[in-house]
Amino acid sequence: MAEAGGASPVLHFGLVAERTGVWEESLSWSGALPLARVRALLEERHPGLSGVPYRIAVDQEFVDDSTPVRSGAELALLPPFSGG
Repeated sequence: MAEAGGASPVLHFGLVAERTGVWEESLSWSGALPLARVRALLEERHPGLSGVPYRIAVDQEFVDDSTPVRSGAELALLPPFSGG
């Protein structure tokens, strides 16, 4: 995870970007929050996300929803991918 401090860049891909209407934004919070809480903050900001299946990568790695995430970490919201 990234060091504490600063806003986290949040990258939106595919259906997630279509539902939120943005490709990139930033989100800030204090200290470390479980990824589930960060997800809730994003869904409060973008209510259209609540029905979309997506995963969040933190600093280019998928982590569990209980993983603490510090403000400043890069977040990528990724819908399911298909293909080979």
